[in-house]
Amino acid sequence: MPLHHTVVVPVNSITKAAAGALVYATTISDEVIALYVEVDPRNTADMRREWDEWDIGVPLEILPSPYRSILRPLVEYVENLRMVSPGELVTIVVPEIVPKRWWEHLLHNKTALYIRTAFLFKPNVVVTAVPYLLGHAYRLRDLMDYDEDLDPAAEQEEEVAKWAELEKARS
Repeated sequence: MPLHHTVVVPVNSITKAAAGALVYATTISDEVIALYVEVDPRNTADMRREWDEWDIGVPLEILPSPYRSILRPLVEYVENLRMVSPGELVTIVVPEIVPKRWWEHLLHNKTALYIRTAFLFKPNVVVTAVPYLLGHAYRLRDLMDYDEDLDPAAEQEEEVAKWAELEKARS
């Protein structure tokens, strides 16, 4: 029975897919770590600055990768987390971009598949993919109930609808 649950979210930049994975990660554990594998040291300073500006309350760990490999540093990091205490459960939440058309899937990186495969036979490690569907974005306002009295655009739409009804009644 796991005694402690840590969630690791591998990120390579600040994107909507990464944001979705981080939101999901914070719902399943209080201990969430964003992990950036440094394959090009020139980009690390920009990533650290952007992360600090984003300020979402999730710490960013930066792992150097001298051989430009993403998997080896990630696997070593997770293994070290598991060895901290017996019964440590580690969940890796992988942001995964899912294109709208099947043939576009061939153009996208398969990093999420490689990460799942690398941890397939590791005990107390769960890999979860959080899909981000390209071309399927909705406005948050359209999906949620909201108070129209607080929305000036809704008030304008109501005014336009009233004027349209008056004009229709006159004709």
